[in-house]
Amino acid sequence: MSSYSPWLDRFIHRHSPKVRRPPPEVLADGSLRILSPFQHGPSLSNYIGKFITRRKKALLVGVGYRATYGVQDVRWALPGAHTDVRVVKDWLTQKRGYREQDIVVLSEDMSDPLLHPTKDNIIRELEAFTAGSRPGDHYFFLYTGHSGQREVRSDSIKDDGAKKEEDNMDEYIIPCDAVAIESIVDDDGKKKKMVKIREDMTILDDDLNRLLVERLADTSQLVAVFDNCHSGTLLDLEHHRCNRVTSGYSRGRRFLRSTFEALTEQHEDEADTVFNQLLTKISTRMVKKLNPMSRFCTGLCPRIRAGDGALVICISACKDAENTYETPDGSSLTRIMIDILDSHERTSYKQFMRRVVAELNRLERQAKGKMGKQNPQISSKFPLLMAATFIWI
Repeated sequence: MSSYSPWLDRFIHRHSPKVRRPPPEVLADGSLRILSPFQHGPSLSNYIGKFITRRKKALLVGVGYRATYGVQDVRWALPGAHTDVRVVKDWLTQKRGYREQDIVVLSEDMSDPLLHPTKDNIIRELEAFTAGSRPGDHYFFLYTGHSGQREVRSDSIKDDGAKKEEDNMDEYIIPCDAVAIESIVDDDGKKKKMVKIREDMTILDDDLNRLLVERLADTSQLVAVFDNCHSGTLLDLEHHRCNRVTSGYSRGRRFLRSTFEALTEQHEDEADTVFNQLLTKISTRMVKKLNPMSRFCTGLCPRIRAGDGALVICISACKDAENTYETPDGSSLTRIMIDILDSHERTSYKQFMRRVVAELNRLERQAKGKMGKQNPQISSKFPLLMAATFIWI
């Protein structure tokens, strides 16, 4: 028993609710000093005690689909999207230290046609958003609007022939010019207006990842929020199941993962041997899930094996196969997020997600069956330590 006491100490420390590492110190000149290797991502631990000059930039896209107002086949119009981007812009400038000139808003409310959320305008602003990314820069991206899914096509399969998407579905967002109104005659001989999606005018998850994630400098930070349907893996980040904290199943996975992490920390020189011995005692199915070389997130991704790079976090309103719902009073993931971060300044990722889920469950009960079930997700480039403080720099 005594030989395992260091391991037990680390295990208890890892799970203690009182453990919180201090946040970085933001100095008067806007530079950032990291006082300790806080657990947001492995890349930041390389910059302990160093000063990082960082810029803040935000891109807010709200698509209300004004062309669909009055169409009766589905409730396409989303006037709440325009309100969301205005609320977020005010929140960023008044409470989060962003400057007006560093925020771009795309919305049908804007008088300038170049600021309408068309496909060309969104692509142009995405390219400008991360252009010239520097270490320490902080980016915030919001999309609120409609989205969809389609089967992965042969021309987008990876070069090695590997499966590109776990569910074989690509997600995409729908700009305002990606919808067309068509007149049809129904079975009763009445004319109806229907909405048709122009797939060539949508923006795929591959393009969002290329423009928002791949061009980020090391130690820069991106927080992306997708307040729309089918948004779980819309940014194509590698890790999402291993960041789940609300269900009993996800808690069991996290407990098992922490056990393996603590063991490999205790026996660093013989980690492979210990790992293999443990793997031989569990089922073949679990062996496959524990394989760190798995292409998709299993929920058991070892956090101690993360690499360097930008810290990228994506907050999504639901899983890929789910829909989102706008309540009559305009409540949305966007506004729930703002309320939680304002009310709980030092909340952890875990606490944040649980509060989001609790509020959505409350709204679902109030709607009395008019809202479907939606499970918000948090995905990341590296597995997150969910007990770490969610610092919105």
